[in-house]
Amino acid sequence: VEPELLFVDDGSTDATGRILEGLAERDPRVGVVSLSRNFGHQRAISAGCDRASGDYVVVLDADLQDPPELIPEMIAKLRDGFDVVHMVRRSRASDAWAKRASATVFYAAMRRLALPELPSGAGDFKAFTRPVLDAFLTYGERVRFLRGVFASMGFRQTCIAYDRDSRHAGASRYGLKQMFRLALDAFISFSILPLRLAAFAGALTWLGTLVLVVAASRRYGWFELGALALAGFSCGAILISLWILGEYTGRLFREAQHRPLYHVRF
Repeated sequence: VEPELLFVDDGSTDATGRILEGLAERDPRVGVVSLSRNFGHQRAISAGCDRASGDYVVVLDADLQDPPELIPEMIAKLRDGFDVVHMVRRSRASDAWAKRASATVFYAAMRRLALPELPSGAGDFKAFTRPVLDAFLTYGERVRFLRGVFASMGFRQTCIAYDRDSRHAGASRYGLKQMFRLALDAFISFSILPLRLAAFAGALTWLGTLVLVVAASRRYGWFELGALALAGFSCGAILISLWILGEYTGRLFREAQHRPLYHVRF
C-alpha cells in the first residue's frame, strides 16, 4: 500500500508553499493543505487529521527533529494491536535550561493535577489507528491541546523512547510566549483545579491576614496598619481569582463563538 504524505503549510511567509505545490505535482502520493494564515501548531495538526485517509496516521513536525526513520517501528506497534503510539523523549539535553525546567514542571503538574494519562515527555509526534482518528474528529473544542486529547481518549496506548534531533535548519518561531499559552490552555482544558485553588487561596489569605491584624492590634495597637494590610492582601487575592476566572471565561467565549478552526487556501 502506497503511503500518503500530507503536508500542512501553516501560513508560511517563505517559499514553502510553492515548493510543496511543485512536489505534489510531481508525486501523486503527496498532498498539500495550505492554510490562509498562521493558525498555530495545534490547529495545523487538526487540519492534517481532518484530511488524512489512511488506516494508520503518523503526526510529526517537518523540521526533522522528529526522525522519520522511526515510523516503521511506530507502525509495527500499531500492527501488534496498539491504537496509539506516543513518542517520548529520552532527554532534553539539546534544550536550553529554561525550556528543560519549564517542561519538567509542566509535565509533573499535568500528570499529578490534571491528566495522569499524559506520558511524561510526550509531544505531538505520535501514531494512531483509523478508529482513533475517527474518534478524534468528533472533538469540537476550539482551545486544543492535542497530546492531552489523544492521551485521554482511552484505547490501547504505548510509548517509544527516542532521542530528538536538533533543528535541521532555520529558527523556531515557537517561543516562550507560545509555550506558556499552550501550557495554560492544556491545564485549563483538563482541570478546574485553578478555580478551586483561587477560592481556597482567597479564603486562606483573608483568614490569615485577619488573625495577624487582630494579634497586632491587641499587642501593639496598630489597628490602622493592620486594617490596611488586610485590605491589600484581600485585594490581591481577589485580583488573582478574577484573573483565573477570566482565563476560563475567555475560553468559554471562544468556544461559544464556534468559529472555524482554520481556513484553507488550497
